[in-house]
Amino acid sequence: KMQKRIAYGLPDGVGAYYALVTHYEGNSMSLASTDGILPEIDILKTLSVASATLSTIHGYGYVHRDIKPDNIAMGGCLLDFGCGACLYDRNNKRKTEGQRQEGTRIFMAIGVHKQEPMSTDDDWYSMLFTMLSLCMQLPWDNDRTTTHEDLCKKKLEFIQEIAHVRCQCFCLYYHIVNLILRK
Repeated sequence: KMQKRIAYGLPDGVGAYYALVTHYEGNSMSLASTDGILPEIDILKTLSVASATLSTIHGYGYVHRDIKPDNIAMGGCLLDFGCGACLYDRNNKRKTEGQRQEGTRIFMAIGVHKQEPMSTDDDWYSMLFTMLSLCMQLPWDNDRTTTHEDLCKKKLEFIQEIAHVRCQCFCLYYHIVNLILRK
């Protein structure tokens, strides 16, 4: 469970925010899917819960920045907030500097590749790539030599290509794609 906000002062006077999480025992989605593709209904249920949690985190002004199967537990708990960040500075103004290219390249959002200012859209892109990776192999999955610019282009082309494909169980997928394409 995530508490609203707990602030601690650091020696230099800068405040830091922590999310409190309970110890979780069980498999992440990537471990649960090592024996094969997970049933679509299990993917949908788990990612629906994870998406609701992500929306809550976004509502508090934070982004996860490393959404991937390893960081989503079966049941939908989000794990590993090590790359997480606040969208606002100490004066409650939106941060506008370009972000570092952190996270896992396979699931990295377009905005992260481009080093644009942080956005909640980045997490939604990563959620989309996570969901699709549980159902299929992503075209750039084994491509370790591609530049960020080329990988960004491949991902945008892929999103445009699959935006019209209808999958039986992916209402969440359509919601995420529509959120992204509206921007």
